Amino acid sequence: MTDGAGAAAATDPVACPSCGEVADAEASWCEACGSDLTHAPPASEPDTTDLGWIACATDKGLRRSANEDAVVVLDATPDAGPDTAVLVVCDGVGSTDSPAAAARAAATTAAQSLELSVRGGTEPSTALERSARAAQEAVIDVTRSDRPTTGALPPSSTFVAAVARRTDTGVAGSVAWLGDSRAYWLGTEALVLTDDHVWDGPAEAEQAGSITRWLGVDAVDLVPSVVDFETEGEGRLLLCSDGLWGYLREADDMAGKIGEIGGQSPVALVGALIDFANAAGGRDNIAVAIADFAHEPEDQRTRDEQ
Repeated sequence: MTDGAGAAAATDPVACPSCGEVADAEASWCEACGSDLTHAPPASEPDTTDLGWIACATDKGLRRSANEDAVVVLDATPDAGPDTAVLVVCDGVGSTDSPAAAARAAATTAAQSLELSVRGGTEPSTALERSARAAQEAVIDVTRSDRPTTGALPPSSTFVAAVARRTDTGVAGSVAWLGDSRAYWLGTEALVLTDDHVWDGPAEAEQAGSITRWLGVDAVDLVPSVVDFETEGEGRLLLCSDGLWGYLREADDMAGKIGEIGGQSPVALVGALIDFANAAGGRDNIAVAIADFAHEPEDQRTRDEQ
């Protein structure tokens, strides 16, 4: 499966595809860098969720007419228990019908399933497998109710989800995924926790760059890959779509960019990463979620003071 792009609106402010500078819709040239703006897409503001120690945001980027990424984060911390985060990122496949609806339905349903399972004491890896099945059913529902007759492939989406909690010595968690949305651990050691489900044949083949697993009625392999991890020491868990990691492919690249941005709050950090991706070209939708285990969350400090 491959992504696609639509046409830009004509009345909204536009973002320069070269430098990201926002200009009036009528502008023909970017005043900042001189680039041609006659085919530039409309600018947008990131859709952001701020839970203090957990945050996420998604943005349509500079070259897409619609945002087909979805991201949901939840604080699933039990009463008097260790800090527990639920993160889900889904990237609607642009060459299919209703990709935005598919991604939204999958992300929302998966997050709700995960929260119920985790709060009920289910092991994270089992909870993640259940959430992937629930997300698949949600995408099938989109296929039944929201599919236009365009002749495109049925609604589809990538999927990556994680559950992580603070331990006495660090962080423990699990990640599940279908497709090429990713999870990173960024602590003393920087790691890509996922392994992209993409075509691994010759680069010149027609399938090059295509994902091999996804959510959707036509999916051929619905078994998510699952990895458990446990760290010594603190750090950040980051999930994102390829709109971000396409510019920061290696774990050290992602860690280096976060180090360059500096020690900001999770909501400021996700916003800065989206700004970076747009400045780098913004060629795709961008979704990013962060759970910050590097610093004690404010709500934890409040509990300790009571």
